[in-house]
Amino acid sequence: MNIEEHDMTAELLRYLSHIDELRVSNNNRLYPGLGGIDFRHVIECLEAVGFRGAYVIEGNVEKDPVSSLGTAVATVTGYN
Repeated sequence: MNIEEHDMTAELLRYLSHIDELRVSNNNRLYPGLGGIDFRHVIECLEAVGFRGAYVIEGNVEKDPVSSLGTAVATVTGYN
């Protein structure tokens, strides 16, 4: 989605009534937090308008799966 849309958050909000889960993977196919997408901004915008659906973390493991997944969870939840 980050390639075709100029404003990813605006597009998500536009179709929010049709979304019950959000699959998150970075622009380089690695886990969230290991690429260029600001997932905290996206998630904060969605939660501000009442989205309570599931977030599904997707991505390829670059080196250490535990460390990569820890970064992804911290990115999506906002906890370090």
